[in-house]
Amino acid sequence: MQFQRLGVSSDATHIRDTLRPLSRGRASPLGAIDLGVLPTMGRLPKVYYLTSHGAEILQELEGWELSKIQFARSKAISQKDFLHRLGCVDFHIKAREFARHNKQKMNFFHSYFDYAGKGVGMKAKTTLYIGKERATPDGVFQLSSGDASRLFVFEFSRGMDTKRVLAQMALLCVGIETHRFQDVYKYPFKPRIVWVFDTPNGLEAIKRRASNIGAIERQADAVFLKTVDSLASDFLGGWQSITGEEKALFPLL
Repeated sequence: MQFQRLGVSSDATHIRDTLRPLSRGRASPLGAIDLGVLPTMGRLPKVYYLTSHGAEILQELEGWELSKIQFARSKAISQKDFLHRLGCVDFHIKAREFARHNKQKMNFFHSYFDYAGKGVGMKAKTTLYIGKERATPDGVFQLSSGDASRLFVFEFSRGMDTKRVLAQMALLCVGIETHRFQDVYKYPFKPRIVWVFDTPNGLEAIKRRASNIGAIERQADAVFLKTVDSLASDFLGGWQSITGEEKALFPLL
């Protein structure tokens, strides 16, 4: 359970018993979504989310700006997107754990399901245009330590949709070449693209084809590949290049 990994409590039953009453009623601070049963996995866990009322409570209790509190704008989520979000949130937790234990500060972590703006102007916080193409990475985040800061573009892939992954990877590499990420995030250096795969087969399929695509080959030094299992044991090291060489995400001083 992600709440356990966040250190909320080591007792999963206690966490569920606490969350359940907070998600009942119209003016509840939390909402809950029951996604039912997935044949290959059984019953999926409930998804709890912060409501607009919950955000107002946090504003009052903590003094935070309401505009900076992320709460659910939509309750629509499919089983497929749930599994994808689960992997993205797991990565976010792992990145924060790494930062906390290695004297790194996480300046921000924007996810594709975090939104900015209102009405027709509302869009995912990670969305930007690269030329005429719209890109929405799964995440964009920044770590800093002392005077050094590093910008990362994060993607999580499930399954073997190699064609889609390569197209997105090439587009993000063009975004680096044309300084779109650098301009949007006011970052003067080349960001790193960190791509996590749910299986080794998915990662290997990309390695076999990526070096044949111009934009990816030209920005190969900015692309870092890893599996979920490898990430669980080591956030900083054990990443792979598109040609298979092992490398660290950055030197830890």
